Amino acid sequence: GVPPVVRSPVWQLLLGYLPSHRERQVATIERKRAEYWACIPQYFTDIETLPPYERSLRHQIAIDVPRTNPDCPLVQNPVIQKMLERVLYIWAIRHPASGYVQGINDLATPFFVAFLRPFFDLDDPAQQDLGTLSAAQLNEVEADAYWCLSKMLDVIQDNYTFAQKGIQLQVQKLEELTRRLDAKLARHLESQHVQYLQFAFRWMNCLLTREFPLAPAAAPPRYLLRRGRRVPALPRVRLRGPADQVQQGADAPRLPGDHHLPPAPADGHLDGAGHGRAAGAGLPVDVPLPGQPQP
Repeated sequence: GVPPVVRSPVWQLLLGYLPSHRERQVATIERKRAEYWACIPQYFTDIETLPPYERSLRHQIAIDVPRTNPDCPLVQNPVIQKMLERVLYIWAIRHPASGYVQGINDLATPFFVAFLRPFFDLDDPAQQDLGTLSAAQLNEVEADAYWCLSKMLDVIQDNYTFAQKGIQLQVQKLEELTRRLDAKLARHLESQHVQYLQFAFRWMNCLLTREFPLAPAAAPPRYLLRRGRRVPALPRVRLRGPADQVQQGADAPRLPGDHHLPPAPADGHLDGAGHGRAAGAGLPVDVPLPGQPQP
C-alpha cells in the first residue's frame, strides 16, 4: 500500500487535483486553494440570513457532522467539524443537481486524515493536538479536502441525484456478480428473502468507509493505483459464505479486477444498460476522471 506519509500527494495526483507536471504543481494548487477560500465569505454566511432552502441545507449538515466517525477523536475535534461543515456546504451549494446527501460526509473524512498526516510525527493523527498547527496549515488541509472530494464525486454524482440511480445500479451489479462468483451464497440470501439493497446500500453510498477503520480508509485503494488515475466504483471486498464459513486467501472471490470474471450469462444481463457509464457505474467497471482517455 501507500505509506501514510505520502498519501496526501498520491491522492491529489490520482484524483487529478495536483498536476503531474512538477512545474505546474505549486501555481495550480495555490490557485485552487484561493478559489475555495473565496467561496467562504460568499456562501458560508450567518445562517439566519440564508434563504429557506440553504438554511435547511446548512442545518442538515450541522446535524450530520457530529455523527460522522463518532469513535474517532480527530473527526470529533470541533476544529475539524467546522472544517468539514464548510467543505460539505460549499460543495452542496456549488452542485445543486445533487446537493448534500447523507453519506457524503463519510467520503470527506479520509481526506482530512490523509492531508493532516504530513504535519504529525507519529503514526496516529487521531491522537495529535491540532493546536500545534497554524491557521495556514489548517486552511490548506481544508481546501485540499474540498477539491479531492469534488474530484471523486464528479464521477459518482449519479449516486446522489434524485432516486440515487447510480447506487441502485451498483447494487444490481453486486447481486449479479454474487450469482456468478458464489452461487451458493446467492441461493442462501434468496432463501432467506434478503434483499441486497438492505445491506449493500450503505456500502455503495459511503464506498465502504463505514465498514473499515478510518486510518486504512485514508489510503488510496490498490485498485486505483493498479489501473492508473481512476475512481473505483467500490473497493475490493470479500464475500462471506452462507453458513459459518468465511472464504479466505486465494480461494476468496475478489471484487473487482484481480482476475477476469467468468463469462456473462447467456442472456447478457450483466452487460446490459448502464455498463461503462461515467457516473454511478457499477462493479467492476473502472471510470476515468473527466477529460481522461477511455481505457
